[in-house]
Amino acid sequence: MSWRRAALRGSLAALAIAVAAGVVSLAGVSASADKPVRYSHAAHQSLGADQSNCRQCHQLEDNLDPAPPGSDRNHQPCNDSNCHASEFFAKEPTICVTCHEGAQPWVAQSARLRRPARSEFSSDMSHKTHVAALGAGDKAGNATCKQCHGNPYKGEAAGRGHATCAPCHGKATEPAMGNCGDCHEMGGAVKRREPSQWSVAALYDHTSHGADPRERGAETKCESCHAGVAAAASLAAVVPPTMQSCDGCHDGNRAFKTTGFGCYRCHGSGEESR
Repeated sequence: MSWRRAALRGSLAALAIAVAAGVVSLAGVSASADKPVRYSHAAHQSLGADQSNCRQCHQLEDNLDPAPPGSDRNHQPCNDSNCHASEFFAKEPTICVTCHEGAQPWVAQSARLRRPARSEFSSDMSHKTHVAALGAGDKAGNATCKQCHGNPYKGEAAGRGHATCAPCHGKATEPAMGNCGDCHEMGGAVKRREPSQWSVAALYDHTSHGADPRERGAETKCESCHAGVAAAASLAAVVPPTMQSCDGCHDGNRAFKTTGFGCYRCHGSGEESR
């Protein structure tokens, strides 16, 4: 048991006795359960908090997303001497309900912390760098794409989060998973193309496009539709498939023609993409 943990437990025990004796009043300290707490890195940075070392607050694993400080750390690092220690050890503490449902020290309180709908951190990625590092190019073909995106022809979902990167970056490949700043930037804005309201993405089904009729039913090559992705140095440089990439199969012979009056078959009403 660390001295800080022992000190905090001692303080909470003393607080419980004081409350029971009526020395310390928790009147006026009430929870606002209808307002979930979302830790703001930007707000803490504006107050001068040093957040350069992510491991100071987060328990990072090679293949897991960073978890918020847990109860096993006994409120560390929030009650550090450079942070909220004075509020934790105050005679009449009011900080409890900032993060918890209640303030009674003798009851295990539930946290009200919630993940924000949108991260404060941005990240970008170069397909060009990754394709080169994997030694893919035309030789490996679809195998390279599937390492991160799964097999869409079998209905596999594309990878999300750090778990997708961990097979490589959790081992010897730099940047290492714990070097957050090598990929993420707080407050940065990554430019991504906004999808058109007539995008076919909402109705397009990879599982029905796995066999290329031009290649006697061989597996459709990713670059047939996603041309240029392997050379994209940023996410903004990734160009979505064009109608011309569909014409090779949708010529009115192998599959229904792209031109005509059946636009809704691929584009829907325009509402599906919103």
